[in-house]
Amino acid sequence: MIATLLVTGLATVAVGLVPTYESIGIWGAVLLTIIRLIQGIGVGGEWGGSVLLAMEWARTNKHRGFVSAWPQFGGPAGLFLANLAVLFFSWFQVTSSSFGDGGFRSCSASSWSASAVDPARHP
Repeated sequence: MIATLLVTGLATVAVGLVPTYESIGIWGAVLLTIIRLIQGIGVGGEWGGSVLLAMEWARTNKHRGFVSAWPQFGGPAGLFLANLAVLFFSWFQVTSSSFGDGGFRSCSASSWSASAVDPARHP
């Protein structure tokens, strides 16, 4: 599970570091698509492991379904938190055009902290 966390986290950081269309042309979009594919593979691997782990650690058979449902809730919760992060960062940009010109990248690039801290908690 640590490997999938690292793959997902590093791909998320890489999304924030992709050069713009103006600097590398269509290859920016191609590179972004490849990175998002890698990110999706990491998330898919993490999801299966997290459901299995949650199901195995349920206290009783009666609660296995409820406990196993929480990893499924992680996707929408993460999307909601990501939207909050974008909203938060957009408030502190000087102009609305600066956020569209690349300020949105700060959300992805700042995820390095979660990518570094979480695997370090599980040696």
